[in-house]
Amino acid sequence: MKRWSFIGGLAIVPLLHLAPTPCFAAASHLDRAVAETRKAVHYGNMPHHESSFAQHIDNAIDQATLAQRAYPHPKIKEALDDLWRGKRIAYNSHSPRLQRMGAAQAAKAAQLLQYVDSARHYGSSDH
Repeated sequence: MKRWSFIGGLAIVPLLHLAPTPCFAAASHLDRAVAETRKAVHYGNMPHHESSFAQHIDNAIDQATLAQRAYPHPKIKEALDDLWRGKRIAYNSHSPRLQRMGAAQAAKAAQLLQYVDSARHYGSSDH
């Protein structure tokens, strides 16, 4: 009986190497956050696309939050603050000026997220 459980345990060990590590999960969430933030900026600068801006900024906030949980970094937190600020400015507003102001906040967040993403790819641990 013990021999079979030992053999079964050995069969599971190679499968553990296939499981994604938190480092890769953080990178994918960070990549998605950058992409969604760029889409939010794009739609925020276009008139009459309030719903698309709101959808993409919500997605960017979700992905950046997941990236922050997997890879805590002060610049991700700062980017989240900018995303929330942009959402508050432009949410439920039909004013093109407020929409552009929200997009400007999202653009600041995109720069911060891109900085963290490039630092992760190039191995820099600069906070």
